[in-house]
Amino acid sequence: ADRGEFTVTGFGGKDLRPPPPPPEAKGKGRGILGALGSIFSGTSKLRSEPSPADPSVVAGVPISSEDDVLHLSTEELRALPGLQGSGLQPRDAELLLSYLTVPYLRIALVLDLMADPTRVACLAAPS
Repeated sequence: ADRGEFTVTGFGGKDLRPPPPPPEAKGKGRGILGALGSIFSGTSKLRSEPSPADPSVVAGVPISSEDDVLHLSTEELRALPGLQGSGLQPRDAELLLSYLTVPYLRIALVLDLMADPTRVACLAAPS
């Protein structure tokens, strides 16, 4: 390996190198100053689509913490676009959105929530 590079091999000695950056990214956004510059200039781009596990995607409104979920009214919970036609009660919708704000435990919490016999039918809803 050249100086300043890491070489990772795996899968029977195959060299695992990341793909080169796209041409439009060369020379841009290098280091923390480049990242801060793109934040303040408004030129930052999403690297991928928003995760379906993001509570903001499910709710259709910005949710960054459990406090945002707790401030939603019952009517707002019933009208959430990602939960329309799911059959979830507002209390269950609030629990689901709250659980999605917990990064490392969300899978276990959502599985536990949906494993209840009264909610398992909600999994068959197209939304």
